[in-house]
Amino acid sequence: MTHYGGPAVAAIEEQMAAVNIHGEPVGELGWDELPDEKDIPINEDNYSRIRLRLDKPPQPSTCYVFLGDGKENCTFSGAFAQLRRSSRGIFSTDISVEIEEEEEEEQVEQVEQVEQEEQEEQEQDDWPKRLRIDATKMGENRGEFLLKLYPNQEKPSRIVLWFQCPWTAYGQDNQELFLRDIMAAAAKVQNPGELLLIGLCVDTFLFHLASYVKRYGSPKAAAEANGYKCMGADQEFVGEMRSRGYEHRASTDRKLGLERNDQFATLLFQRKKPDPHPTQG
Repeated sequence: MTHYGGPAVAAIEEQMAAVNIHGEPVGELGWDELPDEKDIPINEDNYSRIRLRLDKPPQPSTCYVFLGDGKENCTFSGAFAQLRRSSRGIFSTDISVEIEEEEEEEQVEQVEQVEQEEQEEQEQDDWPKRLRIDATKMGENRGEFLLKLYPNQEKPSRIVLWFQCPWTAYGQDNQELFLRDIMAAAAKVQNPGELLLIGLCVDTFLFHLASYVKRYGSPKAAAEANGYKCMGADQEFVGEMRSRGYEHRASTDRKLGLERNDQFATLLFQRKKPDPHPTQG
């Protein structure tokens, strides 16, 4: 396991202390459909309203990989650990890693040495587990990805991927491409039935966010193109995160003035089974 840098410790050390929990989780992620409630419009699509929740044990062993969460602000994964009352299986990763080729060989050697030392010195469930993983290049297959998370431990049976408010340096107008790249990478490592969650800021009234969500185009279309089914959107769960310390920031010292649950939407996608009779081109 490779730790990457350090977040603003002063801002989150209290939260980190609160979530260094080694017990069994009180539940794993599930959801309820709310067919009688109004759909949530995002760009040109409507999303069925759902409510995210925790299903009580027994549940399949599950790991949660929070993409783009761990470089400077891991308050979202920390809040989820508090809600679940366990840090077990929770990973906080940096959004992407840009390394020069000449530096890469040296870093591989350093990584191998650090991983060996960490396996000897650290307990399996220490949190935060902060890894260097590119959200658009998680691995060529499930086995390769799980090896990054659990080099020497038993592997979980289920992978949940979660990216709260993705944003990329591709260029401000290329967020739709970024979203498609994330989903394409996720599809390589997830099995049918596993969950991918994308959290978006959907408030179009704050002047600095007016065009933010528009730049994602159609997340539904991106999901469909990569073998995911949209299960709906939740506008309440982020409140559970905020009450447990989540702070939405553009950087470690810049809050964005988002204080209401309905300023966010958490989109839930489920990996589909492969089509046994694909269309012949």
